[in-house]
Amino acid sequence: MAVYYLYLALKENQAYIGFTHDPYFDISLLAGQGYTRLFAASQPLPIDLAASIAANLKEETGVYNLRAFTHFSSPTCTGGLSCTDGFSLLSRSALGSPLSLIRLIAGSFSLPHGGVGAFGKGRGHRDFSNAPRPWLKLIRKHFRRKGLEHWREIEFTEIEAEVGLPGDTSSEFLELVETIGRLIEGRVLSYDEVRSTLEQRGVLSAYPLRDLLQACALEGKIEIRPGIVSPLADYYVCGRCGERQRFELIDCPLCGRSNCLVCLACRSLGEIRSCRELYYGIRQAMPEVREAIPGLKPRLDFQLTRAQSEAAVELKRYVDAWLDGYLPSGKQEVLSRQQIPAREHVPGREQSGSRMRRQEAVAIVRSPGFLLSDSFRQMSREEATKSCLIWAVCGAGKTEIAFEGLALAVAAGLKAVFAVPRRDVVVEVAERAKAAFPQIPVTALYGGVSQSETVGPLVVATTHQLLRFNSYFDIAVLDEADAFPYAGSAMLHRALHRSVKPGGLKVFMTATPAPAMLQAARRGGVHLITVPVRHHGYPVPVPKVILCRRHLVPEHLGSNTNRSHPSRGNNPALNLPREFWLKLKENLAAGSRVFVFVPRIWLVEAVAREIAAHSELASVSVLATHSRDPKRDEQRELFGKTAPSVMVTTSVLERGITVPKADVIVLYAHDDLYDARTLIQMAGRSGRAASHPTGSVYFIAAANTKSIQWAVDRLEEINADARQRGLLLQNQKLETSNIEESEPL
Repeated sequence: MAVYYLYLALKENQAYIGFTHDPYFDISLLAGQGYTRLFAASQPLPIDLAASIAANLKEETGVYNLRAFTHFSSPTCTGGLSCTDGFSLLSRSALGSPLSLIRLIAGSFSLPHGGVGAFGKGRGHRDFSNAPRPWLKLIRKHFRRKGLEHWREIEFTEIEAEVGLPGDTSSEFLELVETIGRLIEGRVLSYDEVRSTLEQRGVLSAYPLRDLLQACALEGKIEIRPGIVSPLADYYVCGRCGERQRFELIDCPLCGRSNCLVCLACRSLGEIRSCRELYYGIRQAMPEVREAIPGLKPRLDFQLTRAQSEAAVELKRYVDAWLDGYLPSGKQEVLSRQQIPAREHVPGREQSGSRMRRQEAVAIVRSPGFLLSDSFRQMSREEATKSCLIWAVCGAGKTEIAFEGLALAVAAGLKAVFAVPRRDVVVEVAERAKAAFPQIPVTALYGGVSQSETVGPLVVATTHQLLRFNSYFDIAVLDEADAFPYAGSAMLHRALHRSVKPGGLKVFMTATPAPAMLQAARRGGVHLITVPVRHHGYPVPVPKVILCRRHLVPEHLGSNTNRSHPSRGNNPALNLPREFWLKLKENLAAGSRVFVFVPRIWLVEAVAREIAAHSELASVSVLATHSRDPKRDEQRELFGKTAPSVMVTTSVLERGITVPKADVIVLYAHDDLYDARTLIQMAGRSGRAASHPTGSVYFIAAANTKSIQWAVDRLEEINADARQRGLLLQNQKLETSNIEESEPL
């Protein structure tokens, strides 16, 4: 952890308010831009306090900031100032002309020389400890507001400008700054993660890393932000994940405060505290020349079905149209790999580059906002990204369809990510991507794997890993958009949207789209592509709804968990209707594997015992598993090898498992835990294999809920679409759901 000093830098007609770990370092760089004086606070502060006070000073002096950024669509600090830009440009104020403000602040610093050197460096300075200074009063006022009485007696010291870069080789220093800025661009990393990234790339330097990072901030290549900010009293926002509630108050040994906060939401990615920095790599303008890969196409070892081919063609057409509007000068600016000159060498690892005169080198280093493209830097995040929805039935083969669209973007020299909510799927998809695209490096990012040295043009990652990116990707494909943990997580939704550049493209792939997204697609706000049939050309089984008003979820009274000695007398009434036993016996007699889904973990064992104890099913293998079962994988494997058999489970097996000749029975289908998308995924376990493309699905419920009806309607709709487009095999009849009542209601 570093501490930071507030300062005010002045030149003839401009002023900057900022903070730094070393004021002497900053003035040595700012001198190249004409700054002659810097007034620095003598008391160091944790970064969250320094950033907050700098932002409040900007607001109360009436100035405005030309580099206002937003984070997760909410302010990171008062007044719209990005918390750790390091500086706020003071060019106008409510006090009148720019010079009037500077005279007000700097005029009170006109006392004779005197005092002792600050910061232990013994350089020339002026001590204005006893001068009445409006700016100093503002700072003390903010300390009082925050209850920081021991920091109230803060003083300021003037530091004279000395032009020059640290060390004797200014060109080497600048090359390092360029290299670090390029490596961090579009990333959100902690100090330790930055250091690890540089070590992995072999970026060696005798210069202090914090000096290099501060120079990157002055250059406008990165932003240094607090890990957790407090824009309002008792209101906090995590700078990495945007969390607003899940924080832990600790006695921090780093900053010495008893009210330092730790974010619990993203702790699995590394600890984030109020007093620790986050480094945001600034996205640079789209390069005029991009590295292209002409003719890049996925190599598949199988033939796409007609439905997949039509969807792939539609996706490529949409991506191609998006590229026409997204690329600044059209796709003609792309160069092939053979046309691109060799990359720059990594400073500190290879020979030194050409020398530059010291004065010229300093002039290149600029404070935030200098010489940057205003049209690009001020691009609002309100510039909406494009969105596409691929609605494909369970088992339709969405991944290979997405590869076709990703190939177009990567071929144009853009950065793409294929994101999935679950870690195990990342490993599988990454292997498939490497086989499909042997010409390019494919980076896999997920928890438990060491971070790659480089991030390739195509990344396969969990949605949690997107928290480490900021406006980095041009196109993002999200598979299983309805799956846990992405579904229902505001944090992961923010991570996905933040990782994509403004104007970029997001492709959502799911078998169970949210109603709001379907409505947006039907209104034309989201481009819709449907894959309404599985690879074998058979319709998706439509659930039959069996209503039984007494089929209610029983109260959990506790039960004997020893399945080898079932004690039915101690179990609560499971209210399993007669139709359940009839359908179960019918499916087992046909040699099927039967999924029996229940909404509670304790019901798994209870229902399994009930089935195993049935006299007519004594010879049937009855398995049970749930999210807490340490042998879940073994149970899944055994289920796939045993027929006929029964698997009693929760929604943990609603996706990610394919077994041949499978039927589905959902008990207590009316339960609140079962939304429409969960019911569709459960139904999708049936009829997936080409060897047994048909199957039966039953929803047994006490009432026909909206979720049940919505699920049935969507499956009937997607089957009708497949029939209308001629995608089903001939002579395949469409099923329609019928509601059976086991007894009068």
